[in-house]
Amino acid sequence: NLPASPVHRSTFLDQKGAEATAFMYTHPIYIDGSSLSDILQKTFAITFNLALAVHLESIEQTFDEHLVAFRHNQTVAKQLYELALRLEHVQVFGCHLFAAIMNNLGILSRSSGNSDEIETRMYDQHLLSSLCFLVDTSNAFTGTRAFRGLMANVSHLILKCAAAGAA
Repeated sequence: NLPASPVHRSTFLDQKGAEATAFMYTHPIYIDGSSLSDILQKTFAITFNLALAVHLESIEQTFDEHLVAFRHNQTVAKQLYELALRLEHVQVFGCHLFAAIMNNLGILSRSSGNSDEIETRMYDQHLLSSLCFLVDTSNAFTGTRAFRGLMANVSHLILKCAAAGAA
């Protein structure tokens, strides 16, 4: 069951073993038979929604109690998000879904237990770039709680740049 609200907090252990929380984009794409005539659009929507469902399932599993299922679902969710990304390159739905996928891939990278810092940083940088693009284009998504949640997840990049510039 996917929540109706796109606001969800994901808790995981960070690279230092400390518990961390991040905003997770969980708003599914709703489709009806008439609104999406292109098979690529339908395929993207189904793939994205399936990635969300598997990702949410992995969050519900306790890392210690269901380690094998947790890792399997994390891997499957990552593969589905990456497939959705390849489908999204044709600009099916827009930049805000690219940002959502980058955000959720970053969360998966952080919560995998053997987090690759370079991979996580890449997802965060792509997320920040897409959010800046949404601001620059005055996209209506920038006024949502989801946008603020996504921005909070990459605010450390902005603060790091501001601190370096002040020094």
